[in-house]
Amino acid sequence: MTRKRPPIAIRQSSVIVGLSGLALIAVDQATKRWAKSALSPGESVPLVQSWLRFKRTIRAPLEIAGSPLLLYVLISLLIVGLLALVAARGVGRPIHGVAVGLILGALASSLFDFVHTGIVDNIIEIRPASDRVLTVSLAFIAFVLGGVVLAIGALAGSFPGTWQQPGSVWPLRMLRILRRKQG
Repeated sequence: MTRKRPPIAIRQSSVIVGLSGLALIAVDQATKRWAKSALSPGESVPLVQSWLRFKRTIRAPLEIAGSPLLLYVLISLLIVGLLALVAARGVGRPIHGVAVGLILGALASSLFDFVHTGIVDNIIEIRPASDRVLTVSLAFIAFVLGGVVLAIGALAGSFPGTWQQPGSVWPLRMLRILRRKQG
């Protein structure tokens, strides 16, 4: 029989989220500044063979419904919503705190770029195939990674933290329902 560890405290959650978010903002902004100073637009530097490289690209401003203001508001609402979740419920496990921190850091770093320059510099080029190219920022990669970790945590019933507290049976009911449908 495996014993479940209790969820971490809200204060610990806040520290983990804050530190991982700030670390991502620092690394993302530093890599973008380096790319702007070291690479001319369109120039690339290989990292891993030919499928992963640093490449400075010039992008048009991101807009929703013809205005970047709506995008700023949506990003800000996501930040506030995640902060409220952490403040009210905690995150359950340290890995979930890091994941929420990565998502918040990615959103904050992208919002900083939008407000400061009107664009997000994508400096990482991934070539999964010779005819396909994906150019992203470090913040985007962290956002996706954090989202995957949180989705797995939610499916496993360990995110957000209150799901693991005594008397909270929602995840168990969902698992029973899913098992009945599979069987």
